[in-house]
Amino acid sequence: MTLDPQRRQNLLAWLQPPAGYRLEAGVGTAFSASLDVVAAAVLALVGEDHEPGAVPGVSLAYAVSRLQRRFRLFVNQGGLLIPSQGGNRMAALFDGFVRPVVLPAGAFHPKVWVLRFRARETPEMHGAADRFRVVCSSRNLTDARCWELGAMLEGEQARAAGVKALGGDLSAFFRQLIRMDSEASPSVRALCDVLSEVQFETDENVRLRWQWPGVAHARSLMPELPDAPARALVLSPFLRASVITRLARAGQLTLVSSQGELDALPDAAHKSLKPHRVFVLEDFDAEGPLGGDLHAKLYAFEDETAFTLLGSANATGPGWGEGPITNVEAMLRMEPGLPLARVLREVVEDKRGIHPWLHVYERRSVPEDADSRAKLLLDQFGRLVGSLQLSATYDAEARRLSLRLAQPERLTDLPDGLRLELAPYALAGSGLASAWCEISAQVSEVHFPDVDLTQVGAFVLLRACHVESGTERVFGLQVVASDLARFREGRDDALLRQALSSAEPTALLLRLLGQTGSGLSASSRAGSGKKGGGADSSALFEVMSVERVLEACTDDPGRVLEVESCLRTFGPLLDPAFLQFWEHFRRAFSDDRREVET
Repeated sequence: MTLDPQRRQNLLAWLQPPAGYRLEAGVGTAFSASLDVVAAAVLALVGEDHEPGAVPGVSLAYAVSRLQRRFRLFVNQGGLLIPSQGGNRMAALFDGFVRPVVLPAGAFHPKVWVLRFRARETPEMHGAADRFRVVCSSRNLTDARCWELGAMLEGEQARAAGVKALGGDLSAFFRQLIRMDSEASPSVRALCDVLSEVQFETDENVRLRWQWPGVAHARSLMPELPDAPARALVLSPFLRASVITRLARAGQLTLVSSQGELDALPDAAHKSLKPHRVFVLEDFDAEGPLGGDLHAKLYAFEDETAFTLLGSANATGPGWGEGPITNVEAMLRMEPGLPLARVLREVVEDKRGIHPWLHVYERRSVPEDADSRAKLLLDQFGRLVGSLQLSATYDAEARRLSLRLAQPERLTDLPDGLRLELAPYALAGSGLASAWCEISAQVSEVHFPDVDLTQVGAFVLLRACHVESGTERVFGLQVVASDLARFREGRDDALLRQALSSAEPTALLLRLLGQTGSGLSASSRAGSGKKGGGADSSALFEVMSVERVLEACTDDPGRVLEVESCLRTFGPLLDPAFLQFWEHFRRAFSDDRREVET
């Protein structure tokens, strides 16, 4: 692990399969997620590398096809970051694997990933065991330029039977999570179960500590904080007095936070911090490695024993289960952990003095202008959004989509001066007057006419506008996944046909069969002369032999269903000779591998 801010690492790099492996199953969690970054993440999971917002259509179609049954991403309800003008239409495909977490109070706030990689069927990888990876960090799936901190561990299923410490913790957390998804595939469920047998490679005593309100064996994280350690170092962007006064009982506390959060603490909390060292991250506007706000969460303690906690929990009551509202949080506990002297040296100060990215905290007055009041109201509403449950129905014959708020009485606590509007993701940027409908405790169901099948999806935008100041904020929500499940297959097919050009379906087919190139050459495509742009048989089999098809499907039997989906969507545009070959191949392959999980 590096703490040098000049040597930052990228979460997307931690999601990519090791050389010689492919993703078998994975589950990720986040408080917030930008759909552009979700696209980059799913590409990383299948071993590709693209900058967020610059993803080719074929690459995205390939990644989604590969991951629909292998991957789940759980996000706090309201945490999808979608601009009010909408976004990439193909991002609607993500509702096949993104799931909202709706809580009656508190937020779903963990940032933990577990991934299972399986060796490819090549001579050099023959007999290699599955590799498992866990990532626990402070990083959401957004393009925010923040100071973050995380840990990544890898391991294998242990030969000796029995529950492993960290593996058992992870299994309990993810089994609790997967109970919320009735559509999770056998491979995803198997990952959550087998984690308890995984031995992760670490010299430390590492455990996952997590809290989940209402779950008996996942109570408050507060007991993890020592009562009065000799020395403590805390990095947290958000603060509340109840936790800060507890941390201030340390003999020596070094606290790094943000100016606004420190300023907002009451006088009693400031008094408790008086004997200690408090720093604020300098506001760098530069694009260099020192730019960005603080978002890392780190708690390092030294006394008779030493340990470090890192992960998602801020130094707030909800973050540690102190008070009436509790978040879902996950923290990696490492013992003896990071040496506190090293953390201080690399993050706070060395022999040359305080690092240039920090300055000593000086209290300022809290602004009370109209913009600040509007921000406060929208922040309050944002905490309410996570409890909103939306359902949807679609009348294909009437082309009408309906959205309904399951418990409209929750909006009776809406702060005064806010107006709420809903829009389906695909309609938000259309410019149509009918794209946005006002919703309230009294008007809990809204209808959208003239909605095409390609515009049907689970993602919904909720726009909250502060009427007095005109300030607005957009929250990305998701309806209950099962409500639109029967339309998803047809929607996906129609959307892919609409999004990909005539030559790209053949390229997608080749990608699904393990052909790493872009598909047919321009000359091969031009020579086909077929209506619809399909490839002729000689051109297709120039780049994809029968042996390669067999090799690809043996390496990863899951490709068979992915190819079937592609043929269902694009059959008329594809080579008739290949379609005929595939019909016989599929039957023979199924007869030979009846035991293979589909």
